[in-house]
Amino acid sequence: MHLRTTMRMLTAERLRLQLSHPPICAACPICRRTTWHLRTDESPRIGIRCLGCRSTAHHRGIYSLIRQYFGDDLFGLKSGTAYEVSHHGALFCQLRKDAGRVGFRLISSELAIGAPGETANGVRCENLESLTFSDQEFDLITSTGVMEHVEDDQTAFRETFRTLKPCGRDVFTVPFSYDGQETKLRARREPDGSIHDVLLPEYHGDPFAGDGGVFTWRNYGSDLLDLLGQIGFRASPKHVALPKLPEPMSVFVAQRA
Repeated sequence: MHLRTTMRMLTAERLRLQLSHPPICAACPICRRTTWHLRTDESPRIGIRCLGCRSTAHHRGIYSLIRQYFGDDLFGLKSGTAYEVSHHGALFCQLRKDAGRVGFRLISSELAIGAPGETANGVRCENLESLTFSDQEFDLITSTGVMEHVEDDQTAFRETFRTLKPCGRDVFTVPFSYDGQETKLRARREPDGSIHDVLLPEYHGDPFAGDGGVFTWRNYGSDLLDLLGQIGFRASPKHVALPKLPEPMSVFVAQRA
Protein backbone atom coordinates (compact mmCIF):
# COMPACT_ATOMS: atom_id res chain seq x y z
CA MET A 1 0.00 0.00 0.00
CA HIS A 2 1.21 3.49 -0.83
CA LEU A 3 2.30 5.67 2.10
CA ARG A 4 -0.28 8.32 1.17
CA THR A 5 -3.11 5.77 1.41
CA THR A 6 -1.82 4.45 4.71
CA MET A 7 -1.63 7.95 6.22
CA ARG A 8 -5.16 8.72 5.05
CA MET A 9 -6.33 5.69 7.00
CA LEU A 10 -4.50 6.83 10.15
CA THR A 11 -6.96 9.37 11.54
CA ALA A 12 -6.80 10.34 15.21
CA GLU A 13 -9.43 7.72 16.07
CA ARG A 14 -7.58 5.04 14.15
CA LEU A 15 -4.30 5.97 15.80
CA ARG A 16 -6.06 5.39 19.11
CA LEU A 17 -7.18 2.01 17.85
CA GLN A 18 -3.58 1.13 16.94
CA LEU A 19 -2.54 1.69 20.54
CA SER A 20 -5.25 -0.62 21.87
CA HIS A 21 -5.09 -3.05 18.93
CA PRO A 22 -1.55 -3.04 17.43
CA PRO A 23 -1.16 -4.15 13.80
CA ILE A 24 -0.86 -7.90 13.32
CA CYS A 25 0.59 -10.25 10.72
CA ALA A 26 -1.93 -12.72 9.35
CA ALA A 27 -2.65 -14.78 6.26
CA CYS A 28 -4.98 -13.08 3.77
CA PRO A 29 -6.97 -15.43 1.49
CA ILE A 30 -7.36 -12.63 -1.05
CA CYS A 31 -3.70 -11.60 -1.19
CA ARG A 32 -2.75 -15.30 -0.80
CA ARG A 33 0.11 -14.41 1.50
CA THR A 34 0.83 -13.16 5.01
CA THR A 35 0.23 -9.42 5.28
CA TRP A 36 -0.05 -6.70 7.91
CA HIS A 37 -3.57 -6.12 9.19
CA LEU A 38 -4.48 -2.70 10.59
CA ARG A 39 -7.33 -2.00 13.01
CA THR A 40 -9.66 0.70 11.67
CA ASP A 41 -12.81 0.05 13.71
CA GLU A 42 -13.79 -1.39 17.09
CA SER A 43 -15.64 -4.20 15.33
CA PRO A 44 -13.05 -6.79 14.28
CA ARG A 45 -15.20 -8.02 11.39
CA ILE A 46 -15.15 -4.57 9.82
CA GLY A 47 -12.06 -3.09 11.41
CA ILE A 48 -9.31 -5.68 10.87
CA ARG A 49 -8.25 -4.58 7.39
CA CYS A 50 -5.52 -6.16 5.30
CA LEU A 51 -2.98 -3.54 4.25
CA GLY A 52 -2.31 -5.50 1.07
CA CYS A 53 -5.83 -5.43 -0.39
CA ARG A 54 -7.74 -3.35 2.23
CA SER A 55 -10.20 -6.20 2.71
CA THR A 56 -12.40 -6.62 5.77
CA ALA A 57 -13.28 -9.97 7.33
CA HIS A 58 -16.50 -9.85 5.27
CA HIS A 59 -14.49 -9.80 2.03
CA ARG A 60 -12.06 -12.47 3.21
CA GLY A 61 -14.85 -14.74 4.42
CA ILE A 62 -16.76 -14.57 1.13
CA TYR A 63 -13.64 -15.05 -0.97
CA SER A 64 -12.55 -18.04 1.11
CA LEU A 65 -15.85 -19.76 0.30
CA ILE A 66 -15.64 -18.83 -3.39
CA ARG A 67 -12.25 -20.54 -3.53
CA GLN A 68 -13.78 -23.55 -1.79
CA TYR A 69 -16.68 -23.85 -4.25
CA PHE A 70 -14.91 -22.97 -7.50
CA GLY A 71 -11.38 -24.18 -6.80
CA ASP A 72 -8.42 -22.45 -5.21
CA ASP A 73 -7.66 -20.58 -8.46
CA LEU A 74 -11.37 -20.16 -9.37
CA PHE A 75 -11.04 -22.18 -12.56
CA GLY A 76 -14.47 -23.66 -11.79
CA LEU A 77 -15.85 -20.31 -12.95
CA LYS A 78 -14.08 -20.45 -16.33
CA SER A 79 -16.49 -19.43 -19.11
CA GLY A 80 -19.13 -18.68 -16.47
CA THR A 81 -20.66 -15.41 -15.25
CA ALA A 82 -20.44 -13.77 -11.82
CA TYR A 83 -22.26 -10.74 -10.46
CA GLU A 84 -20.78 -8.67 -7.61
CA VAL A 85 -23.39 -6.27 -6.25
CA SER A 86 -20.99 -3.33 -5.96
CA HIS A 87 -18.34 -1.62 -8.04
CA HIS A 88 -15.85 -1.01 -5.23
CA GLY A 89 -14.07 -2.80 -2.42
CA ALA A 90 -11.50 -5.53 -2.07
CA LEU A 91 -13.81 -8.36 -3.17
CA PHE A 92 -14.81 -6.57 -6.38
CA CYS A 93 -11.18 -5.69 -7.16
CA GLN A 94 -10.01 -9.27 -6.70
CA LEU A 95 -12.86 -10.77 -8.72
CA ARG A 96 -12.07 -8.34 -11.54
CA LYS A 97 -8.49 -9.60 -11.56
CA ASP A 98 -9.67 -13.21 -11.43
CA ALA A 99 -12.09 -12.68 -14.31
CA GLY A 100 -9.26 -11.55 -16.57
CA ARG A 101 -6.91 -14.30 -15.40
CA VAL A 102 -9.37 -17.21 -15.42
CA GLY A 103 -11.69 -16.21 -18.23
CA PHE A 104 -15.13 -15.63 -16.71
CA ARG A 105 -17.49 -12.71 -17.17
CA LEU A 106 -17.83 -10.35 -14.20
CA ILE A 107 -20.66 -7.86 -13.91
CA SER A 108 -20.74 -5.27 -11.12
CA SER A 109 -23.17 -2.48 -10.34
CA GLU A 110 -24.24 0.34 -8.04
CA LEU A 111 -27.71 1.68 -7.29
CA ALA A 112 -27.52 5.46 -7.01
CA ILE A 113 -25.93 6.46 -10.30
CA GLY A 114 -28.61 6.23 -13.00
CA ALA A 115 -31.50 4.25 -14.49
CA PRO A 116 -31.40 0.45 -14.03
CA GLY A 117 -29.53 -1.29 -16.82
CA GLU A 118 -27.77 1.90 -17.94
CA THR A 119 -24.10 2.74 -17.48
CA ALA A 120 -22.80 6.02 -16.07
CA ASN A 121 -19.10 6.82 -15.85
CA GLY A 122 -18.29 3.20 -16.61
CA VAL A 123 -20.49 1.81 -13.80
CA ARG A 124 -23.67 -0.15 -14.41
CA CYS A 125 -26.76 0.77 -12.40
CA GLU A 126 -29.04 -1.95 -11.01
CA ASN A 127 -31.86 -2.09 -8.48
CA LEU A 128 -31.89 -5.42 -6.65
CA GLU A 129 -35.68 -5.27 -6.42
CA SER A 130 -35.97 -5.28 -10.24
CA LEU A 131 -32.80 -6.58 -11.87
CA THR A 132 -32.52 -6.11 -15.64
CA PHE A 133 -30.68 -9.42 -16.17
CA SER A 134 -32.06 -12.50 -17.90
CA ASP A 135 -33.31 -15.56 -16.05
CA GLN A 136 -30.60 -18.03 -14.98
CA GLU A 137 -27.70 -15.81 -16.06
CA PHE A 138 -25.24 -16.19 -13.17
CA ASP A 139 -23.14 -18.96 -11.67
CA LEU A 140 -22.27 -16.76 -8.70
CA ILE A 141 -23.68 -13.66 -7.02
CA THR A 142 -21.83 -11.94 -4.17
CA SER A 143 -22.61 -9.03 -1.88
CA THR A 144 -21.06 -7.58 1.27
CA GLY A 145 -23.53 -5.96 3.66
CA VAL A 146 -26.06 -4.96 1.00
CA MET A 147 -29.40 -6.65 1.66
CA GLU A 148 -30.02 -4.80 4.93
CA HIS A 149 -30.14 -1.60 2.84
CA VAL A 150 -32.76 -2.90 0.38
CA GLU A 151 -36.28 -1.81 1.32
CA ASP A 152 -38.07 -4.85 -0.13
CA ASP A 153 -35.51 -7.56 0.56
CA GLN A 154 -37.94 -10.40 -0.17
CA THR A 155 -38.35 -9.18 -3.74
CA ALA A 156 -34.59 -8.70 -4.02
CA PHE A 157 -33.87 -12.27 -2.90
CA ARG A 158 -36.43 -13.53 -5.42
CA GLU A 159 -34.58 -11.58 -8.10
CA THR A 160 -31.24 -13.15 -7.17
CA PHE A 161 -32.95 -16.57 -7.24
CA ARG A 162 -34.39 -15.81 -10.68
CA THR A 163 -31.08 -14.74 -12.17
CA LEU A 164 -29.02 -17.63 -10.78
CA LYS A 165 -28.40 -20.74 -12.88
CA PRO A 166 -29.45 -24.09 -11.42
CA CYS A 167 -26.98 -24.89 -8.61
CA GLY A 168 -25.74 -21.27 -8.73
CA ARG A 169 -24.86 -19.63 -5.42
CA ASP A 170 -25.57 -16.31 -3.78
CA VAL A 171 -22.74 -15.78 -1.25
CA PHE A 172 -23.28 -12.79 1.01
CA THR A 173 -22.88 -11.18 4.43
CA VAL A 174 -25.45 -9.17 6.40
CA PRO A 175 -25.76 -7.95 9.99
CA PHE A 176 -27.03 -11.09 11.74
CA SER A 177 -27.87 -12.30 15.23
CA TYR A 178 -27.69 -15.94 16.31
CA ASP A 179 -29.54 -15.38 19.58
CA GLY A 180 -32.80 -16.80 18.24
CA GLN A 181 -34.43 -13.44 17.71
CA GLU A 182 -36.32 -12.61 14.56
CA THR A 183 -35.16 -9.96 12.14
CA LYS A 184 -35.29 -6.50 13.75
CA LEU A 185 -37.08 -4.01 11.55
CA ARG A 186 -35.36 -0.66 11.94
CA ALA A 187 -37.79 1.31 9.76
CA ARG A 188 -40.94 0.86 7.71
CA ARG A 189 -42.65 2.68 4.86
CA GLU A 190 -45.96 4.29 5.79
CA PRO A 191 -48.98 4.37 3.41
CA ASP A 192 -48.30 8.03 2.66
CA GLY A 193 -44.78 7.17 1.48
CA SER A 194 -42.97 8.51 4.54
CA ILE A 195 -40.46 6.45 6.51
CA HIS A 196 -41.22 5.66 10.14
CA ASP A 197 -38.15 4.89 12.25
CA VAL A 198 -38.82 1.93 14.56
CA LEU A 199 -35.28 2.06 15.95
CA LEU A 200 -32.62 4.76 15.94
CA PRO A 201 -31.68 5.41 12.28
CA GLU A 202 -28.51 3.62 11.22
CA TYR A 203 -26.33 4.40 8.22
CA HIS A 204 -23.41 2.45 6.76
CA GLY A 205 -20.60 4.02 4.79
CA ASP A 206 -20.55 3.70 0.99
CA PRO A 207 -18.42 5.65 -1.50
CA PHE A 208 -21.37 6.03 -3.89
CA ALA A 209 -23.74 7.31 -1.19
CA GLY A 210 -21.87 10.43 -0.09
CA ASP A 211 -21.03 11.43 3.46
CA GLY A 212 -24.44 10.44 4.84
CA GLY A 213 -24.01 6.75 4.12
CA VAL A 214 -26.67 4.17 3.23
CA PHE A 215 -29.88 3.83 5.24
CA THR A 216 -30.38 0.51 7.06
CA TRP A 217 -33.85 -1.07 7.03
CA ARG A 218 -33.18 -4.12 9.21
CA ASN A 219 -30.79 -6.32 11.17
CA TYR A 220 -31.33 -9.97 10.33
CA GLY A 221 -32.21 -12.77 12.71
CA SER A 222 -32.75 -16.52 12.50
CA ASP A 223 -35.82 -16.14 10.28
CA LEU A 224 -33.57 -15.13 7.36
CA LEU A 225 -33.04 -18.83 6.61
CA ASP A 226 -36.82 -19.37 6.59
CA LEU A 227 -37.24 -16.52 4.10
CA LEU A 228 -34.59 -17.93 1.78
CA GLY A 229 -36.11 -21.40 2.02
CA GLN A 230 -39.58 -20.10 1.12
CA ILE A 231 -38.15 -18.51 -2.01
CA GLY A 232 -36.63 -21.84 -3.05
CA PHE A 233 -33.00 -21.60 -1.92
CA ARG A 234 -31.06 -24.24 -0.07
CA ALA A 235 -29.48 -21.85 2.41
CA SER A 236 -27.15 -22.10 5.36
CA PRO A 237 -24.74 -19.91 7.31
CA LYS A 238 -21.07 -20.81 7.01
CA HIS A 239 -18.68 -20.05 9.85
CA VAL A 240 -15.38 -19.13 8.23
CA ALA A 241 -12.38 -19.20 10.55
CA LEU A 242 -10.01 -16.37 9.66
CA PRO A 243 -6.56 -15.78 11.21
CA LYS A 244 -6.58 -13.44 14.23
CA LEU A 245 -10.37 -12.99 14.12
CA PRO A 246 -11.80 -13.60 17.63
CA GLU A 247 -14.74 -15.61 16.25
CA PRO A 248 -15.63 -17.13 12.86
CA MET A 249 -16.96 -14.85 10.15
CA SER A 250 -20.61 -15.60 9.33
CA VAL A 251 -21.24 -15.86 5.59
CA PHE A 252 -24.52 -17.00 4.05
CA VAL A 253 -24.70 -19.30 1.06
CA ALA A 254 -28.03 -19.55 -0.76
CA GLN A 255 -27.95 -22.10 -3.57
CA ARG A 256 -30.57 -22.48 -6.26
CA ALA A 257 -31.69 -26.09 -6.65
